[in-house]
Amino acid sequence: MAKPRSPQLSQIEARAIAEALKAANGNISKAARALGLTRAKLRHRLSGKIVSS
Repeated sequence: MAKPRSPQLSQIEARAIAEALKAANGNISKAARALGLTRAKLRHRLSGKIVSS
C-alpha cells in the first residue's frame, strides 16, 4: 500500500497542475504534455481534486 503524500507535496503538485492547465487554456492533453505526464495520468491525478485556475 502506498504511503499518503505529505501536504506540501500535494500543494506543490496541485499548483503545478493548475498552472499547466491555465497555460494550456484548460486543455488537459496539452497540460499533461507540459508536465511530462500522459493524459490518463493527469486525469487520474485530477480525480478527487478541485484545481482552481
